[in-house]
Amino acid sequence: MDSTATINVRLPEKLKQSGSRVLERNNVSPTEIVRSVYRYMDRNQAIPECLDVAPGATESVYEKRRALLHQFDSATVEPYDISCKVERVQRIEEKYGDLL
Repeated sequence: MDSTATINVRLPEKLKQSGSRVLERNNVSPTEIVRSVYRYMDRNQAIPECLDVAPGATESVYEKRRALLHQFDSATVEPYDISCKVERVQRIEEKYGDLL
C-alpha cells in the first residue's frame, strides 16, 4: 500500500465555514476535494483553469473568449447578408417547388 502524506492549510475562518457549507451540501469531504485537485494535476500536469491561481486566471471570461475567437480569425464568415436568404429561398423553391 502507498504511504500517505498530510497537508495542513491555514484559511480565514469565514472562508473555511462558507467552503465547508458548500462541501456539505454536495456531500463531499475536504479530503475528497483536495485529492480530486491533486489527481487532476497529476493527470493533466496543469492547475485546473477554474482556480484563481491558474495561469491566465486574471483574464476575464470575455478576454478568454476573445482570444479563442482571435485564433479563428482567418475562418470568419462575412456578415450575414439578405442576399443569402434570397439565395436559400431560391434553392429551396428549385428543390421542393412542386411540394410547396
